Amino acid sequence: MTQAVSSFRLTSSEMESLRSYNHARVDSSWVARVLHPGYYRISQWTPTWIPANALTLIGLGVSAVACVISLTWPSSRCASIGCAALLTLYASLDWLDGLQARRTGMHNHPAILLTDHGCDAFQVWLVTTVITSSLGIRSPWACFVILTASYTVFYFTIWESLMVSRLTFPSGLWNPTNGLVLIALILVLRGVLAPDSWSIERDIPRHLWVVCG
Repeated sequence: MTQAVSSFRLTSSEMESLRSYNHARVDSSWVARVLHPGYYRISQWTPTWIPANALTLIGLGVSAVACVISLTWPSSRCASIGCAALLTLYASLDWLDGLQARRTGMHNHPAILLTDHGCDAFQVWLVTTVITSSLGIRSPWACFVILTASYTVFYFTIWESLMVSRLTFPSGLWNPTNGLVLIALILVLRGVLAPDSWSIERDIPRHLWVVCG
């Protein structure tokens, strides 16, 4: 048992590399440029005694609530709009936890990074579940493809950040900020325009058949 535990201990050189690791984030999306000033002001009002990890865990809880709502009332228009609001709140907390970590000088702490990236890994599954359930996507293969694509982007983004010490988000739809805003808009439109029984798998092909036929 002692030998197994000791095999997981970091060497002195690994500890030194961990201490010198400098985490940076670059987000080139237009959504980030628009929202960052507002989030920065909010972060200045956040008490410094609130740890960044607390905001991260609250955001995870918010997404979990949205996931439960989408699974409990998958065909509800009100539930779709509520999930959009909850995912917007999660996205805001995801912004604020990073700003809070930098404000308190904890952005390079291993526990902060582990909690943030660990919760983000769960968030990929939660957000994917919300969007597939709310839009009526029931095909196992479709859910598998969407989830696999989401985790592939997440994995390589985190892998790149560990290699170059910089978390870079592109400016397209693969940007998580842009993606969350787009998902929230889709959920709002689904709640406002579509009936409760609407399903993207059933109704979109039927409408295309009517239009093309």
